[in-house]
Amino acid sequence: MKANSKITTVFASISLILVGAFYSPDTPIASADSTLTVFAASSMSEVLTKIGSDYRRANPGTSITFSFLASSALATQINNGAPADLFISASLVDIQKVRSKISTITPFLKNRVVIGVPKHSALLRSKDLNSSSVKWIQCVHTAPCGVAADTALAAERVVTGKPVSLEANASAVVAKVLAGEADAGIMYHTDVMAHSKELRAIGFRKGASAQTTYALGVIDSSANVSSAELFKAYIISPKVLTYLNHRGFTLISK
Repeated sequence: MKANSKITTVFASISLILVGAFYSPDTPIASADSTLTVFAASSMSEVLTKIGSDYRRANPGTSITFSFLASSALATQINNGAPADLFISASLVDIQKVRSKISTITPFLKNRVVIGVPKHSALLRSKDLNSSSVKWIQCVHTAPCGVAADTALAAERVVTGKPVSLEANASAVVAKVLAGEADAGIMYHTDVMAHSKELRAIGFRKGASAQTTYALGVIDSSANVSSAELFKAYIISPKVLTYLNHRGFTLISK
């Protein structure tokens, strides 16, 4: 573990605030051509695809390749030498697994799991998952969405039934519920918001137990550290954070 490893809050770096303060979607930030590989939590696939598109439009010389998986799987890949420039994790635990490879870890968002059900489902409460006729699913226990689901269920103490399957990541849970392959799925609040015409949320009573914290950091060994730092600054700039907040993520205060 590096002695200078540290965790910063979103607003702890003055330089990042300055970058964010002057951000607009049409103002270039990067000045040189670069190719970035970003490992990111699957629960951010939709929003990061848009953010990446905006960034490339403002920086025509920049190419960004996203790899979206469960944060736990991405951490394993990074530790095994996968060539990533930036890691965006849905869990502090998972990004800490690669702390020896990231000098500065920056928490910047929170999300929470809910029970996502089709809009016109008869399910109303978490204990409805106990019905033998209800097929419900969640993420694998090692993924951030699975860890949050397990914690929320344990705090709720009313669900005695078991999921019919454990999915690799949050996106897989959403896809199966939307396809009608499951009656309910424990997924992120942001997933329900993204599919508000098809899904509605049943919340857990103890909301704090259902939360997870997102963090990001540039890989020290990256061949594109400067470009990765600029893209990181872009992601945590005020306007981009406002966009993320509108999409259901909770911002971490100063």
